[in-house]
Amino acid sequence: MKRATPYRGYAAVALGLLDPREYRDSIGSLVKESRRLPVLLQQASIGLGLMSDPQAVALLLSVMQGERGSIPPLSVLAATATAVGFLGDQSSVEPLVQMLADDSSYTPLARAFAAVALGMVADKGALPWNSAIAGDLNYRAVVGTLTDPRSGSGLLDIR
Repeated sequence: MKRATPYRGYAAVALGLLDPREYRDSIGSLVKESRRLPVLLQQASIGLGLMSDPQAVALLLSVMQGERGSIPPLSVLAATATAVGFLGDQSSVEPLVQMLADDSSYTPLARAFAAVALGMVADKGALPWNSAIAGDLNYRAVVGTLTDPRSGSGLLDIR
């Protein structure tokens, strides 16, 4: 196994930002060989996705699902879920939902990371969905439909 250096992941992200598409295969092979190096896996996956590689999400989903009979370690699940969430588009929703619903083939932990990736794909914002409503709100003059401290049933109380 090659010695892991922190520069390989950063170089993959940098290549993804520069978008030289002739390096897609090299970064794709880096993703495949870094299954035991979660940080490198995540960075190489993001670099591949920044190059708009249509196979990037499918490759990440195959790493996340693991080979039959083997379950990827926690670090690999976390790295691939984060990368799928960062890169994912509408094509990643159906496989993630299938993985989430299949309790006979996947462990609860693998299904939980599928839910994390699905949540990241569905909500790309850094802030909660209702932050746009609460942004310039006068909290002294609110109505019960916005926030209700007694019942917690206001729009801004939903988490």
